Amino acid sequence: MKGKNYIYDYQNYREFLIDALGGKKKRTGQRAALSRYISCQTAYLSQVLSGVANLNLEQGLRVNQFFGHDSQTSDYFLLLLQKERAGSHDLKAYFQDKLSEILNKRSEIKSRVLKNKTISEQDQAYYYSHWYVGAIHVALSVPTLQTVSQLSRQFQLEESTIREVLDFLLSTGLAKFSNEKYSIGPSHIHTPKDSKFIKHLHANWRLEAINSLDRKRDSDLHYSVAYSISKSDAAKLRQQMLNLIEQNMEVVKPSKEEVLYCNTIDFFELRK
Repeated sequence: MKGKNYIYDYQNYREFLIDALGGKKKRTGQRAALSRYISCQTAYLSQVLSGVANLNLEQGLRVNQFFGHDSQTSDYFLLLLQKERAGSHDLKAYFQDKLSEILNKRSEIKSRVLKNKTISEQDQAYYYSHWYVGAIHVALSVPTLQTVSQLSRQFQLEESTIREVLDFLLSTGLAKFSNEKYSIGPSHIHTPKDSKFIKHLHANWRLEAINSLDRKRDSDLHYSVAYSISKSDAAKLRQQMLNLIEQNMEVVKPSKEEVLYCNTIDFFELRK
């Protein structure tokens, strides 16, 4: 079955809408909600979905807003709509060529990613632009966090933001989509300590750690202290922390993916 959140699997906007609204002959309330949002009768939307009528472009724009599509996804949906509305074979072929250009470009990017396995520097810049990009990526390893709605509730983010990140992860091979769910993809991201993005990596998670202080959950642990010690003991503490990191990873690697945690350790000499 095609993925209701992954529009690039579709060559017909009606098929996308049917799946996105819950499937054929299923009453989820989504059809009525979409009808109200695009200012048309539910009966008319049923005619659209059955192939008797077409949406107009203004309604198509509202559909994009209803589903929270990003710019590229919105363009693709409107091209699907215009292809169906086209009155001649030549015009339909024109819009189909535009759709094929988008799909071919995405296929080329995916092919390069699968070959190289590591994402480009440009894609790394987006990956580290916000804390939630990496968080969503890691969350896809948790079986209960593999749909747009589940991720939206987990991170308290708009579904449009979740979809934008998921589309990026799919296009770079960091995620894959199958059976209505997203999961970790074949590509990976590696950030060496001399990377120009390392500052963004650490800053993102530390800012989120600060935000977690406001939530005051018993399961969270925050510890900060400043002390004066000898240089030799400072070296010992640093080594102990490195050992702890290794021990933690021995626990993490075989652990079943159920919940998300962030682990940050700061140990540094105060300003000279």
